Amino acid sequence: MSYHNLRLFNSGDPRVMEISRRFDDWLAEAVSIADPDERRRRLIAWRQAPGALECHPRSDHLVPLFIVAGAAGRDPGRRDYGAELMGVRVSSHRFG
Repeated sequence: MSYHNLRLFNSGDPRVMEISRRFDDWLAEAVSIADPDERRRRLIAWRQAPGALECHPRSDHLVPLFIVAGAAGRDPGRRDYGAELMGVRVSSHRFG
């Protein structure tokens, strides 16, 4: 899931929704890169993405996506699911 900050779920703060949208859009763009080297560079630098640390205080819930993105080779990812849930934007991505 593109958002995993349990402290801010359901906060009611509209800034949290905007932050989650910015990171979600950045992540969707990064995984859609077909060039595996460029995609890897972007994902390695995930902490510099807009709203990254607000959405994922730690990388542990992004690691599965990193592994799949690396295994996908030249196969670009795409957003498989997206919704607004508990006051934030969430998405999941798939390759193949």
